Order: sequence, then structure tokens, then C-alpha cells
Amino acid sequence: MEPGTGVSTNESGRRREIVPRTVMQMRSLVSVFLATTIVSAAMAQSFTIVRPTDGSTVRENVGIHIPKGAIPDRAYIGVSVNGKFLEAARPPLVKDDYVYTLDTKDRHIPDGDMDIEVVLYQDFNDHAEIVNRSSVKVKLDNYTSIKVPDGGVEMRYAFQKGREYHYTVNRYQSIGTLTQAQIAIGSKAGEIPVDSNTSRLLWAIDNVYDGTRGKEALLRIQGLPNKGTNYAMLRTAEDPSLKKYYDFEMHPLYMRIDGTGREIFGAAPPYFPMDNTSGEDSRLDLFTFLPMPVLPSDPLLPGDTWQASQLFSNIDLNKLPETNKLTEALASRGTFVGVEWEKGIPCAKFTVAVDAGPRELTNAMNLNNQPGQSQRVSLLGTMWFALDRGVIVKSDITLLQESVVTIGTPQSSNGSGS
Repeated sequence: MEPGTGVSTNESGRRREIVPRTVMQMRSLVSVFLATTIVSAAMAQSFTIVRPTDGSTVRENVGIHIPKGAIPDRAYIGVSVNGKFLEAARPPLVKDDYVYTLDTKDRHIPDGDMDIEVVLYQDFNDHAEIVNRSSVKVKLDNYTSIKVPDGGVEMRYAFQKGREYHYTVNRYQSIGTLTQAQIAIGSKAGEIPVDSNTSRLLWAIDNVYDGTRGKEALLRIQGLPNKGTNYAMLRTAEDPSLKKYYDFEMHPLYMRIDGTGREIFGAAPPYFPMDNTSGEDSRLDLFTFLPMPVLPSDPLLPGDTWQASQLFSNIDLNKLPETNKLTEALASRGTFVGVEWEKGIPCAKFTVAVDAGPRELTNAMNLNNQPGQSQRVSLLGTMWFALDRGVIVKSDITLLQESVVTIGTPQSSNGSGS
């Protein structure tokens, strides 16, 4: 080997390089570093917000789309809006994009210019590093574009003969218990979820009439089977266990209502077999009853309140043939919250609140056949009414029942010992 050169000569005179071990290790490290840099650069090129586009108008739930393959394993994103960090997440893959859903109404983001920034984080050697970032500027419009007339918003159902509206009803039930001693010191019961159920409901306008104060309608209310089937799994007031009910068992209830949804009369037509057909030994008539919410009578401005009514079922199954009214109206407080977009539809949003005590609940049926004597029922409902279609788009109702239940009976003492 020639001194100091790192080069040796073999017997044939050919030269070959002799590289010290430490130099080889350094080259290996350099090559790994370069490979990592190349992979990160390729990943950075594909990481970008493809939707929404810069300058677009968005509202409600905004889907932030990032191309498939741009978020590798052990990577995640951080989302910021208007410079405020919201959360870190790994969004689900939906077809060809990762999609992070930004609920702008739930996060109370104000209308106007909205800067969305998404940062890509990658784990390297047990710590996260920022690999890339992407941002867009959009305009948020959940409220601004819906104008309220100077005289207020008038809400009326737009009745069209033959029109049908199908709704999904999501029901959740929870229960909480308190002793009399706990009630006396003002304790609150912790709620335990005990049930959830999804069903479908039909509101159909079978006829339209000219009433004394505007249009009136014959409303048909009926349960529907699950989509793609001829049955639904339901609970009834008489049997709270979950059972299968078929479409031929689901029968209609009828109400004649005015333009605000107030009942004029109601009926449950009986079923009679056709002539020359064999009778049925047993027949189940399943009624699903959820009336349209009652709308305010007068035009309202945001923030206005009014003496509202909330319709509760007043159906006696043993007296159906003579029934001419299906509801009991309880006084409630209504508040016109304002206007906003809901499900892509311009809506008026209002709330109704009911607080009924023992006097109003005389002979009332307990919710879902819960045991005990009902002492108080409170209701808080939030409704979205479509201004351009004249129909309820969405309704959220929380119903709370407080009942007194006797647990155990003290045993009498006869003085004998054992």
C-alpha cells in the first residue's frame, strides 16, 4: 500500500481502493439520509388540499380532501382554522381521498373569510416532525346569505296534494335514579344509556282544502319499513321489547291540520276485510304517531318569543272508532333563534320548551312504560323549517320524565325473634 493514499497495488499491477471502515459507515449514513430526504420530498409533492378550492364558498360540514397516498403510515394531520389549532387526526379514506370533516356550526366559526391550514406530521425516531403543510382561503356562509324581511319571517306549511315526506327517526333512551334523600339535597341523577332505535316515518299530504284562515291539509302519518326490507324492528307503548313488524301491519293515522300544523280533527280508520274474503283470526294494527310541529301564528324576528303549543299523543286504542282528536296540546315557550343553512337548505330555526307537572300529567302514559308515578315531564325541541319548501327539515327533541318509584316495602314486625 502506498503510504497515506489508501491505495494498494496487487501482483498484476492493478490498483484497487482500500477504504477505511469508518469512511464506509459515513457513506452508509449519508445514503440513508439521502433516501429519506427523497421519500419525504415525493410525499410532500402530493400533500395538498384538493377540496375545497381556494376562494370557494362553503357552509355547514366542510369536507377537507387530501389525495390518497399523501398520508403514509405513522403519519397524521393537524387542522387549524383562522390560525387556531383545532385537533390532530388521521382522517378516514373515502374513495380516492382522505377526508377530514369540519363541522363549522358545531365549532361556532363565524361567517366570512376562513383560512384552513392542514399540517402533515410524520413520526421519526419516536418524535413527530412537520413534513409539509397546505392551506386554502374560503368564504364561510352559514347564515349571512339568508335575509330576514323587515316585517319578520312567517312560517307556514306548503301543502301540495300527493306530496310525501320520508323521515328517519333516531331514538335514544337513558335512565337515572335518585333517592328521596338525594332529591332533598338537590342532587342530579347520572344518566345511563339503556336503549337506541332507528325507525322511518311518513308524512303524506292526501288532500288540500281552503280553510277559514288559509290552506288546510289531510295529513297521513304512518310508519315505514326499513329501506330494502318489508319490516322494521320497533318497540311499542304496549310492548317495550324490540320486535319485528311487517309493512302490512303498519296502518295510518289521519289529521286535518291548518297551515301552522294545529289539529282540526283526527281519526284512525278501522280495517274491514273485503267482501267474499275469509276473515282473519288475528290482526295487528301498528300506529306510529309523530305530528308536525306547531309553527308560530305571527311573523317573527330573530330573538322573538311566543306562547307556543306542543302536541302530545292522546290516543286511546280502546276507543279508536269514536276518536275525532289524536293530540293534546300543552302550552310551551317558543323562541325564534334565527335563520341558517341546514342540510343545504335555507331554514328558520326555532325552539320549543315544555315543563309539565302532575296537574298537566293526569292520566298521562309514562314514557316507554317506565315504572312509577310521573311527576314532571320536560321537553326541549329544536326545529329547522325550510323557508323555500315549507316543511320541517330536521327536528331534535329531548324529552325528560321524572317519576317516583317505590323500591322495596318495609316488613312489619310481630315482636317475635328468630
